[in-house]
Amino acid sequence: MGARGRKSKAELELVAKMPGSRPAPPENLSPEEAEMWDAIVNQQAPGHFDATTLPLLESYVSHQTQARRIAAWITKVMEDEDASLNDYDKLLKMQEKVSRTMASLSVRLGFAKTTAGNAKQAPASKKPWE
Repeated sequence: MGARGRKSKAELELVAKMPGSRPAPPENLSPEEAEMWDAIVNQQAPGHFDATTLPLLESYVSHQTQARRIAAWITKVMEDEDASLNDYDKLLKMQEKVSRTMASLSVRLGFAKTTAGNAKQAPASKKPWE
């Protein structure tokens, strides 16, 4: 059995330096989070993650789990006739915060591209009013 807790920087660098390797999930992740970790890592090219992105991936997986829990709570509140609008509003705000964080992390991890970099620009030769 390995050491508990977060992996040291040296351990993370060792995994990241092995060509074609896919990092194993940290031991502190829940079974659900470890399953998500494996699914995400296996979708990317070997060597995609390095020592700087592994903590971001861990945070992304954690936020993904939280997003699923919040969605389940929202469903329960919507089904409960005695639930208050205040409870529903709080859950929606929590969901928005988690979603924003996941979106930010997905860009930093290379899962998504920013729209500014993908926008097609009109040719500069002709002005719209001409």
